[in-house]
Amino acid sequence: MEGGEEAYRLEVDKKFLDDLKNVEEETKLRVKELIDVLEANPLFIFNLDIRKLKGFENVYRLRIGKYRILFYVDKNNKAIVLLRFLKREKAYRRT
Repeated sequence: MEGGEEAYRLEVDKKFLDDLKNVEEETKLRVKELIDVLEANPLFIFNLDIRKLKGFENVYRLRIGKYRILFYVDKNNKAIVLLRFLKREKAYRRT
């Protein structure tokens, strides 16, 4: 990495893995590619459709077509926690 910055550590919630089980292989490959980029620099990626979620602290969403990756960024510990992988219509529901 430039400037000696460390990559962020990636943590994956069990629900995220469960969400991926029923997704087609092409989407899984795209998710893997985007996670690799996200892990290298989670907040300053201008090519990706990343938005902070209102009402949450340090929770973001990454758009992949009709799907959303919801993730938490722990800046103090340099960690990204992948929370959920859901279709858009389910991603923003509070349950």
